[in-house]
Order: sequence, then structure tokens, then C-alpha cells
Amino acid sequence: METHDAGHITRQERRIVRLKLITETMLRDELKGHFPEAYHVPDDVLMTPAALEYLSFNKVKVLRAATGRKPSAAARPSAPAAATSTRYVDAITGATYDEKPENMTHLVNNRLVLKTNARIVLRGRLDDLQSQVVLTQAEILDSSGRQWLADDLQSTLALLRELMRCEVLDETYVPRDIIGLAPAELRAQSHDPLTFFGVKAFTLPEAHHDRDFLRLNVLRTQARMAEIAAVEAFTTSEGLAQPEMVQALNRLSSAYHILMCRVLSGYYESR
Repeated sequence: METHDAGHITRQERRIVRLKLITETMLRDELKGHFPEAYHVPDDVLMTPAALEYLSFNKVKVLRAATGRKPSAAARPSAPAAATSTRYVDAITGATYDEKPENMTHLVNNRLVLKTNARIVLRGRLDDLQSQVVLTQAEILDSSGRQWLADDLQSTLALLRELMRCEVLDETYVPRDIIGLAPAELRAQSHDPLTFFGVKAFTLPEAHHDRDFLRLNVLRTQARMAEIAAVEAFTTSEGLAQPEMVQALNRLSSAYHILMCRVLSGYYESR
């Protein structure tokens, strides 16, 4: 990436001045994994919160400069007194706080957002689903003793923990097998349970059904809610920022449906 030379504006600056807005997608396309020590942005150009967090996570300083001029020594905020004393920064507005407001929480590092922010809502959904999985495992082992089913649920718990880690660190999720099935297999078996399990699609839960079947249905619905939260959190004007994560949550709900079909078919008793 270009750096400033005395007396002229870089091509990067001219391009940004025209755009007036820098997004995370633009940064990913421009930097392609090669991160400079500093990224120069004119004062009148906005950066999305995701773009700022992307640079921050990769230890790239954002240097502001007056449009059309090389930043002077005074304009380079490498260590200004105000910034040094500021403990928290609003990731949306740029406002600073010495103490964290009660209605805000950490997005990344010292950058804060409202607790109603879509990404924080998603984290809550992922956290809630993890707690539901662990509780379901305990109930299954205590009541029906289906160890293989509890082990399958452990696979979904590992997925949820990886999704949480990727979301917090703003990393791209790498697809993995769930309950021993690849994403395409999950979709196929969930869409055609009659062929794979001899169970008609979709068997609506009723009070007389196996208790594990009913517990799994709760997890399936919670996974759907987490997927909706992910779509809300990652949909931008340019498209979906984390399509792998959204797809993983879609396949997760399919996995829970497959486990429901396995219970009805007697799959775990045969093992």
C-alpha cells in the first residue's frame, strides 16, 4: 500500500475522497492480508465500525489527515494526550468515555456499542444456545442415557463455541462437519428424512413424543433464532459480511432436525 510522500496526495487518498466511506469489505479487497503499520484517511471520510475494528484487530493505526494535504506532525495522532487518557471509544459515533456506560458493552478491545447492537444480540443468542445444549446433554444422560446422542450434541457445542470465537475476533468461519456430516449431507438428510431414517418430514412435535425428541426440537428452534440474529448482524448495503457463519447456523438447525429423526427411528438404540 502507498505511503505519503512530501508535497502530493497518494492515489489511495484520491480514491477515498471520491468514496467518502470505507467499509470492511473495501479494506479486505485492498489489503488482501498485507497489513501496513498505518492507514491514512482524510478527515471528511467515514469508516464503518467493522472497518475500524478490522484495522484495530490487525494492529494497523488509523491516521487522520486534512483532505488533500499530507498530514502534518500535529495532525498525526500517534500519541495525543486526549486519546491516551481515553479508556473507551464508541464504535459507532467515535465518542470517548472515561468510564463505561451501563447501557454499553465491548465490541472489540476498548470499543463500545449499545447492548442492543445486532452483533451483541447475536452473541447473546449463541451464548444462550450453548447453555441449552449443555443442559440438554445433562438431561439426556440423566433420563434416557443415550450417550451417543449426548456425543452428537457435543459436536454442535464445539461448533457454537467456534462461531462465538470467530464473531468476537471478527474472523471468517471455516466450515466443518457437524454430527459427523458435511454441510451438503446435513442438508440432504434434513430435507429427505424418509429416505434416510424412514421418518416422514416434518414430524410435528407432540406431547406424547420421546422427551429427547422434544428437547432437540427446542434446540432446533433456538438455532433458527441464532441464524436470524446473524443475518441481522452481518447484512450490509454490500451484502452478507459473514456468509459462512450464517450458513453454519442454518446447517446447525438441520443437524438438530436430523438428531430428532434419529431418535424417532431408533437409531441410538441400535448403536
